[in-house]
Amino acid sequence: VSTGFAQSFDGIDVSHHQGKINWSKVQKSCPNLKFVYVKATEGKTYVDPRYEENVKGARKAGFKVGVYHFFRMTSGAREQFANFNAAIAKVGIDLIPMVDVETSDKHSIREVKDSLRVFVNLVKDMYGVVPMIYGTNRSYNELCAPDFNHLLMYIGRYGENRPVVKGPSHYYIWQYSEKGSIDGIPKPVDLCRFHKDADVSKIDY
Repeated sequence: VSTGFAQSFDGIDVSHHQGKINWSKVQKSCPNLKFVYVKATEGKTYVDPRYEENVKGARKAGFKVGVYHFFRMTSGAREQFANFNAAIAKVGIDLIPMVDVETSDKHSIREVKDSLRVFVNLVKDMYGVVPMIYGTNRSYNELCAPDFNHLLMYIGRYGENRPVVKGPSHYYIWQYSEKGSIDGIPKPVDLCRFHKDADVSKIDY
């Protein structure tokens, strides 16, 4: 396993962009991996073509699996939730759902926050848990902070500088590299680690 500048990571997130993953090889090279987040859906209709394959493969290898939705402003929150919910229904979840917020699609920040709030509440109503929010350090601070800082934050900031969010609280999971090399995953993969005060218990479903 090569991570570029550090060998310590707690989890990974994957989508079809990583290609066909050999989860048995991943398990052998990363037996202590604590979580895997898999892309499920985007917008109101898109389903990642390797979604079910990745969830089932990661579970078979013994990993706890979470799934995430890439949030768009090109469709309504309720339509997007229906797409995400249908995907979850096919496989179930081990970890709390995650919402990836990286673009405003040329809408105002207020519109993004209002729509995201609807989506978050729909997840809470259906699953009884508040989802985690993913964003890059920049996108989270621009589109979500500080309104969503009471949620667990999964923040992408590549390099050695830890994420810093506007307002109170701090990241829960730091996605610190997009260039991880793991046996069994054909293309570079995102590597993530918990904040020093965090662990897998709060993301267990």
